[in-house]
Amino acid sequence: MHTTDASEKQLVSSDIDRQNTSWKAMKSSAANKLTVVETALAASNDYHRTADQLTQWLNTMEMKMAALELQTSDTTTIQQQIAVQRVTVQITACY
Repeated sequence: MHTTDASEKQLVSSDIDRQNTSWKAMKSSAANKLTVVETALAASNDYHRTADQLTQWLNTMEMKMAALELQTSDTTTIQQQIAVQRVTVQITACY
């Protein structure tokens, strides 16, 4: 019976060693995956920050372009601006 206990002890010890090896491999794999996910998250945050800044810039430029289009496409407004400019130049020339 003593040899059976020793062989069972050896089997249990071998099983524990295999489990420990498997556990260490799983921990290492999880750590590597965590690093990949953290790197991807940082890149995603950078992308979103840049995309938000670009969207704000585009919105600003669209508003400026729309304002320019309104000013330049309205011939009456352009004629009034020219008339005001002529009067301003004439008044300035008198002084």
